Amino acid sequence: MLDFANLTSAASPYTEILLGLVVSLLFKDLAASMSKGLAFKYNPAFNEGDTVIVDDEIAIIVKIGFRHTTFGIVKPNASYVWRYVRNDRIQFLKLEKVVKENVIS
Repeated sequence: MLDFANLTSAASPYTEILLGLVVSLLFKDLAASMSKGLAFKYNPAFNEGDTVIVDDEIAIIVKIGFRHTTFGIVKPNASYVWRYVRNDRIQFLKLEKVVKENVIS
């Protein structure tokens, strides 16, 4: 016969290790996204309200959050949309800051 008491006590350390790994993997993405958000928020080059070019579209930085940054984009058909970008994906965007508008007249 199987002795479930011995089996349970033998598997307990492995269960705790497995549970620890699962929890750490779940929070890894959250921690990475939050750290990227803080780095972007405290980057002096970009602030909320700045006009930027995101992937060749003129946008305004609406909100820099811990996990997402919101860009307001005016589309060619005159509609205004918000684009939510996870902060860990900002490094892959083509992001340029508009310093002066209409410099050449």
